[in-house]
Amino acid sequence: MKKSILLIFVLILTLAVGFGAGNAFALADSVAEFGDPYYGLTYYATNYVDRTECTDKEAAAAAFLANTLEGMGYQGKDGKTVVPFTFREQDMSEATSVLLATKTVEYTSRNVVAYKRSSQSDAPLLIFASNYGNGYQTEYLGNTLKAQEVYGNATSVAVLLSLAYKLSTTDLPYDLAFCFWGADYYGSYGADAFWQSNTQKVLGYIQVDAIGGGDHVNLYCDEVGSKHETYLLDQGRKYIDDLHTMPFDAGYSTAVSPLPYVHPGLGGSNGFFMSKGVPSAYLFGYNWAGGLDNSESAKAPSVLGTSEDTLVNLERNYGKDKVESRLNQVVTYLTAVATDPQGVNDSFGKDEQPAYWALVSDAAYHGFKWSVVGIAVLAIVIVAVLLTKRSKRADVPDFTATQSAPTTEEDVFEQGEVADDASAPTSQEEQQTKEQAPSQDSGDDDIFGEY
Repeated sequence: MKKSILLIFVLILTLAVGFGAGNAFALADSVAEFGDPYYGLTYYATNYVDRTECTDKEAAAAAFLANTLEGMGYQGKDGKTVVPFTFREQDMSEATSVLLATKTVEYTSRNVVAYKRSSQSDAPLLIFASNYGNGYQTEYLGNTLKAQEVYGNATSVAVLLSLAYKLSTTDLPYDLAFCFWGADYYGSYGADAFWQSNTQKVLGYIQVDAIGGGDHVNLYCDEVGSKHETYLLDQGRKYIDDLHTMPFDAGYSTAVSPLPYVHPGLGGSNGFFMSKGVPSAYLFGYNWAGGLDNSESAKAPSVLGTSEDTLVNLERNYGKDKVESRLNQVVTYLTAVATDPQGVNDSFGKDEQPAYWALVSDAAYHGFKWSVVGIAVLAIVIVAVLLTKRSKRADVPDFTATQSAPTTEEDVFEQGEVADDASAPTSQEEQQTKEQAPSQDSGDDDIFGEY
């Protein structure tokens, strides 16, 4: 009897171990597939169409990302890869105008933060980040956005999952953190929640966003000529066919926080990390042509934040081959950067901190604000002067018409005789002068000249 019980116990244990091993192998196989960024894009965009921020749908997408990263060997801090946080924001669901949104509500969102620790003690942290939610069910000014955000962030999620897989077995002299920020539609609340709980030195921050669409891949770091920007550009041009940088007229507009200005290069949470003094970079797909020419694409329609941002439209607008090629190029590029300790330490290291203080100071804010005001005033003055000159140039003399008295047939006859007499030459000299006068029917004359 005891032998039978023991045999049954061993059999159950064997089946349990075998089932667990089978699951482990299945999980390993599934995470390996995410090494291909285009597979990751199609999987994520198809299975998580609705990942509306601050809802259970966002929670489901966060759980998927956490499980996938944990399957690659990454771990969350204190065993928590999904990290909830709360914030308060204006309720825009029923408001008819941004100015009329006076009610604030508390929202709950989630960050996904997965670490790969270095074998070296006291290693700094290199962050790769993206957004992951969308506004599929989000109510804004009385409308449901239905935004799938395939171009918006599913492409960047796929890039980071592929990058995480490729780096999962590499030991580096710095820790890696793959961060997927929640509540991006509302602001940098996810990045702020991470920063408040983080106690580790951050070596650098690189965010990938909307990377699969747009006419070009753009790299923005800052306006202070930092060393890490030079390094990232040099590396990027080795791997990415159409890497662009910030145009001269970036499309600036004023802002309050965290920087005194915004433009397409500050579309992520990189501005938040810049305000904390962290060397930061933002890699995104866009047509950053400058000024009023900034757009998603010069040819394809704009879809970000709308129901048109779908996988079908992404492939239709840019071509499946081009999207797939770009995703692979960006993954190869970021892998080369992450596995270059000397380049990372030399460009992002402590001795190379960029002068972000000049961008976030009160003096910078007021200087930028009043510069914008001054430019606007100057433009108004120039326009006013030009309009005044044009108005003077267009002045027409005032001809006052006088009404003549009615004429009779006798008057007409008499006037005709006077005209005939006046047209006749009065002397031989006058007759010669008239005969020598040039003809008015010359082909060289402009018949509209007097007008």
